[in-house]
Amino acid sequence: MKQKFRSISIILLLNVLFANQVTSACAYCIKPEAPKIIKQSAEASKKLSWKLLEDIKYEERWNDEIESYYFYPIFNKKLKALQGQEVHITGYMIPIDVEAEFYVLSAFPFANCFFCGAAGPESVITIKFLGNTSEYHTDDRVTITGTLRLNADNINELNYILDNAKEYKYAVD
Repeated sequence: MKQKFRSISIILLLNVLFANQVTSACAYCIKPEAPKIIKQSAEASKKLSWKLLEDIKYEERWNDEIESYYFYPIFNKKLKALQGQEVHITGYMIPIDVEAEFYVLSAFPFANCFFCGAAGPESVITIKFLGNTSEYHTDDRVTITGTLRLNADNINELNYILDNAKEYKYAVD
């Protein structure tokens, strides 16, 4: 029960931090260029890009649970078409709660101001691994494959979730 409460608390904290996004860029945030991927073993799945995930709108609605207005995502047609599909995406691993196996994949490294105004809820995906997980460290760059689930209503979860997730190794030059 403590682990579930801790996980929900962390998700709520992430949502609160992202709900009132700063529109100006953080002076300390540097968005690194992605390394070239030479070989990737995720051919069976569809590539999911961070650019596509950024193409999202929000609708402000009242939420009785938190007794406040909340920004709910409105997903575009391309994202809706990927709902329930196996996809792969490369990003930076952020182990939120290792004991509870709660991991987030981010478009940006944590060390480069993940929580500043330059990043929003569209820049992170909850990773729900299939079976045992490898040991991940903050900012490990990985390619993850899983079934995409779009979350438009549950404020205790992030907008994007990869279920039955697995890691794929890749090489960079």
